[in-house]
Amino acid sequence: KLEIAGHTRISGVGNGLYFDTTGSESSNVVVTINDYETLIATNRGSAGFGVIGNSDIRFGFGTNYNAAETDLYIKSDGNVGIGTTSPNTELEVVDISGDCAITSTVYSDTNGHAPQLALRKSAGTTDGTPADTASGEDLGIIYFYGVNTSDSFDQAAKILVQGDAAPDSDAVPGRMSFWTSDASSNQERMRIDDAGNVGIGTTSPGEKLTIKAAGDTSQELIKIRNSSNTEILSLGIDGSGDGYLNFNSSPG
Repeated sequence: KLEIAGHTRISGVGNGLYFDTTGSESSNVVVTINDYETLIATNRGSAGFGVIGNSDIRFGFGTNYNAAETDLYIKSDGNVGIGTTSPNTELEVVDISGDCAITSTVYSDTNGHAPQLALRKSAGTTDGTPADTASGEDLGIIYFYGVNTSDSFDQAAKILVQGDAAPDSDAVPGRMSFWTSDASSNQERMRIDDAGNVGIGTTSPGEKLTIKAAGDTSQELIKIRNSSNTEILSLGIDGSGDGYLNFNSSPG
């Protein structure tokens, strides 16, 4: 038994505390590995370790304690990376050679217990003190990115939720819009407003479904085909800017 009242100083890189466990000497360690990092590790089993440094904290499995063996990084700015050493957001997950998935699973026989993803926005700046949001304020966005020919990530689509009217004491009216990118920019293609109205080509649908053409030139707006892919109905605008509805009475 050893009891020490006060500080204990161990000098020099590579020096530290080594603990013997059953059947293995010096299997668990607390040791400095350079002038800026301290290692807490075990060499048993999968050899888990944690390295506390002056710019990040990292966790992984192995005995080299390097980037290749690190699975999780916490950077000095608070960003957390899983599979990456340089997370650019609060949480970034990277997989180099396979699917990158985040799974939420609930095991319950109670109706109402379900996996959830919650995106919350407050107009206030104090943590734990919500403040009412405004009409038109962004409440949540899901982005989808690909890589362009300049080898940079570029936005291909997004789903955006905004306030659609001023909130009251027990509700926040909302609208959802769906955006896709053409060759030049990301553009809104469809929205659902707080009344449940759906708009395609318009940001202010006044009916359950409103479709607005891009112009008065001849174009089809709706086309219905049968199981043989034969057109049986079409609705659109003719060259004069007038609407038409065509039925194919003998589709084949």
